[in-house]
Amino acid sequence: MQSRIGVSLFIGCVLFVGLASTSVEAQVEICELPDLDILDETRIGSELLFDEAVIIEEVKVYTDITHTFIGDLILTVTSPSQTRVLLFRGFGHNTEDILVTWSDSGDDPGTVPFTCDCEVLPPIGEDLADFQTEGSEGTWLLEVRDKQAEDEGTLNEWCVIITECNDSPPISDFVCDLVDSTVTVTWTGPEFEEHTLFRNGEELATFLAGDDLEYVDEELDPGTYVYQVEAVDTDGFDCFNLGPTCFVDIGPISVCSNDAIEVPDDGTATDFMPIGDVVESVIDLRFYIDLVDSLMTDVAIAIRNSEGTRVEFVSDVPDFAFRNPAMDVTFGRNGRPFDSSRMDCQCPMLPLGGVATIDDLLVEDECGNWDLRIQTDVDHDGTLNEWCVVFYGEPAATADELFVRGDVDGSGAVFAIIDAVYLLEFGFVDGPAPPCDTAADVDADGAILPILDAVYLLSFAFQGAEAIPNPYPECGPNHQSCVLTCESPPVACE
Repeated sequence: MQSRIGVSLFIGCVLFVGLASTSVEAQVEICELPDLDILDETRIGSELLFDEAVIIEEVKVYTDITHTFIGDLILTVTSPSQTRVLLFRGFGHNTEDILVTWSDSGDDPGTVPFTCDCEVLPPIGEDLADFQTEGSEGTWLLEVRDKQAEDEGTLNEWCVIITECNDSPPISDFVCDLVDSTVTVTWTGPEFEEHTLFRNGEELATFLAGDDLEYVDEELDPGTYVYQVEAVDTDGFDCFNLGPTCFVDIGPISVCSNDAIEVPDDGTATDFMPIGDVVESVIDLRFYIDLVDSLMTDVAIAIRNSEGTRVEFVSDVPDFAFRNPAMDVTFGRNGRPFDSSRMDCQCPMLPLGGVATIDDLLVEDECGNWDLRIQTDVDHDGTLNEWCVVFYGEPAATADELFVRGDVDGSGAVFAIIDAVYLLEFGFVDGPAPPCDTAADVDADGAILPILDAVYLLSFAFQGAEAIPNPYPECGPNHQSCVLTCESPPVACE
C-alpha cells in the first residue's frame, strides 16, 4: 500500500456571513497493487485500508485494469460507511484496459467513454459526492465483475484520493449498545461541533459543545432502529460530518421453511408455510430468502400474507446482476437502496423493490398460510433453500409453550416407532390423547391426522423423507399453528 499527501487550495469551504474565506485542504491518496486476475463470469474484490481519519469533501478513484473487452466489466467502490457507488458498467465494448481517474468533475465522454483520450471520467450514472461528509478511515472496497465469457484481465492497481474539508477529526467510536429494550448510543468527535443524533431518519437529540456524547433510548417497541449522528461546526463550516450508522434489532421472531423447493425451467415454484400466533400485534416485518439460481436476472419473487395480499418485490432485476448464482438477502425497512449486484453476499438488509412496501403486507392476524412464489422466464433452474418471515412485536402467549415436534407421547424425545404407534392408538383404538397437540401435528399442517402424521414420522425416520418442521430436534415455541396448543409440554422443555 502506498500513501501520498498533498496540499491544495480550496476557496469557500469556510463560510461567514456574506463573505468567503480561504482554507487549505490536504489531499490524501492511498493505493493498492492487488495484481488480481479477472476471470470470465466472476467477481473479485480488493480491499484498501485508509488509515487517515479525515472528513471527506471530495473523492476520486483511480483504476489501472488490463482487459481485452471492457464492455464485459462492472466496477463499484464501497466506503467504510458502506456507501456504494457504481463507477462503470458495460460500456466501451471491445476497448481494451481502464486507466482512468474517476471524478465527478471529469468530462462526460458520451455513451462510449474510451474512444477519446480521456484520463478523468465521471462515474457512470452515480456520484462520488455520495461519500461527502463521511469519515475516511477504514476499509474501502473495489469490486470488479466480468459478466461474460471469453475475455479476461487483471486488476493491477487502484487508489482512493480524498480531499478533506477542514482539520476537524471525524466522528468515531460510534457504538449502539442494546440491553433489553434500551439502546445506549455513544461516540466521540470534535468538542466545538454541534452533534445531532438521528433514529430512522428522524432527529432524536442535539448536543452542544461540552455535552456528554451519549444518548439513552429507552423502552423501545420491537422493530429495527438505525442510528446516525451528524456533526456541524457552529462557526459555519459547510463541510459537516455525517457519521457511520448502526442497526439495532429488538424482538424479532423468525418463522422459516427449509424444504429445499426446486424451481423448474421456465416455470413457477410455490412454497406454503403455515404460521401461527407469533406476536400479539405485528409491528414490522422482514423477509429472508436463500435462493440459488443460474440466472438471477430472470427471477421474479412474490410473497402472500395470511390475508391473501400478494406483493411482488423482486422483478425485472437490472442487467448488472447478470449471472449472480445466489440470493442470500433479508428484505425490510431501512436497508440500502436495492442493489441486486449484492445478491450473492450476506447483506444486512435491502428494501423491498419496486412499489412494494412492508406496509402492504402488515396484518392484524398473522395466523394462516403464507406463501413464497418464484417465477423464471428462461431455460434455467434453481433451488429455494430457505425462506423466513421475521415478525416484530410482543411475543404471543403461545411463545411460552415449548415442545419438540414429533414427540407425541411427551417423553422428551422423538422415537419414531413408539410415537407413531401412540398416534395410531389415539386415532383408532381409543388410546390416550397426546399431552401436547402441537407436538403430535408432525407435518405442521395445523391438524392432528393420525395416519398422515404417523406416516410422515416413519417416512422421515426410515426413508429419508421430508424433515420434521421446527421445533425439532430441540425444544422451541409454537409458531406454526393457529388452533393447536401445548398445554402439557414435556418435562425436558420446561
